Amino acid sequence: MFEKLKNLDRRIIYIAILLSVVIPLIKPLGLPIKVSMETKRGYDAIDALPEGSRVLFSADYDPASEAELYPMNLALLRHCMQKKLRVVAMGLWPQGTAQMDKAFDEVKKDFPDIKYGVDYVNMGYKTGGSIVINSIGTDFSSAFPTDKYNTPIRELPILQDVKNYSSFSLIINLSAGTPGTPQWVSLAGTKYGITIVSGCTAVSVTEFYPYFSSGQITGLINGLAGAAEYESLVHAPGRGIRGMDAQSMAHLAIILFILLGNFILFVEKQRAKK
Repeated sequence: MFEKLKNLDRRIIYIAILLSVVIPLIKPLGLPIKVSMETKRGYDAIDALPEGSRVLFSADYDPASEAELYPMNLALLRHCMQKKLRVVAMGLWPQGTAQMDKAFDEVKKDFPDIKYGVDYVNMGYKTGGSIVINSIGTDFSSAFPTDKYNTPIRELPILQDVKNYSSFSLIINLSAGTPGTPQWVSLAGTKYGITIVSGCTAVSVTEFYPYFSSGQITGLINGLAGAAEYESLVHAPGRGIRGMDAQSMAHLAIILFILLGNFILFVEKQRAKK
């Protein structure tokens, strides 16, 4: 038996790792999730908004960051719909608004009564980054005279009385780089005093912690783990929870194989001494 373990076919290891990832993705295990303070504060900020409040939702990421940011995109959007908030979506990255469209289409399956132009709208992508953020503070219509589909904003009920940041109760920003949360903080949050909830990739979260600590952003959702936390808060298990289950099981499998290897090495050393 010991010799079989010692000469374990590496293909068995590969299959074990593969199964530890695939099975939780297909059938979530429901492993416990501890919600961080940063995620909870973001949830509380959105949850405290009265029905009908208008939220500016900027998806500043592309498919390269989709694995981490799209699950939180869905969870945040679902929360907004549960609270009957009005969502004005936009993007400072070219692919960001396509991500929002995909999220709207998925969430609408559970909220079939929401209407485009009344409960939500997609303003599309605007180049310029910081210039666009500044323009919204002066005059929203100068930055976005039409929506993504070239409908004039005066024809969209959700935008009838929008002037600038004073027309929004909160900004949600999903950030994968520049432009992203740092620009929203300095040019919108700090300048106009509007609340910002940020979601980011795990590799960049250390850059954003100072903004959270200083109160310049109210909530900070950290990568796939943060997405799973938010899904648990809105009682809508999805890609975040499945991804964390898969990640946890893969880590467990790797740890077990490391322990097995060390056990085999220990036994061999004991035998050599004898």
